[in-house]
Amino acid sequence: MKNLLKFLLIIGWMIVINSFSSQVGVESSKTSGFVFTLLTSIGVDLNSMFGNFSILVIRKSAHMFVYFVLFFLNFNFIKDFLVNKYNLFYSSGLSLALACLDEYHQTFVPMRAGSIIDVGVDMIGVLMGVILFLLIRFLRINCLNNLFTTNK
Repeated sequence: MKNLLKFLLIIGWMIVINSFSSQVGVESSKTSGFVFTLLTSIGVDLNSMFGNFSILVIRKSAHMFVYFVLFFLNFNFIKDFLVNKYNLFYSSGLSLALACLDEYHQTFVPMRAGSIIDVGVDMIGVLMGVILFLLIRFLRINCLNNLFTTNK
């Protein structure tokens, strides 16, 4: 039952990604504009940081975020079936395959296009997930070793 729930979380997240990817160009721009307005209203001045590239930064950050989350969902599912050192590789590979499928899907959406650059941006989000996972694992192992090691 637990594995089914983990699998359904992946499917649910892919539905979220697909819903954003299915937006026609105008809708997608409105969503980015809404996020820009929301950030501005809470005091985040993207224009002073990025100028005309503010919307682009929002769009690419969204790509990284959704694939960062997808990596963790994939890893959480895969680790229960494959208990070995390749889990990070398999989780990353599955995320890459899903990013490629999503970009291919966008070629069928009006006023949208699939982009290999966006797949690269998606993979930056996955890489950030891998790095965070390895950092947490490193810190956990070192903290536990320090707890059980006594200095004489």
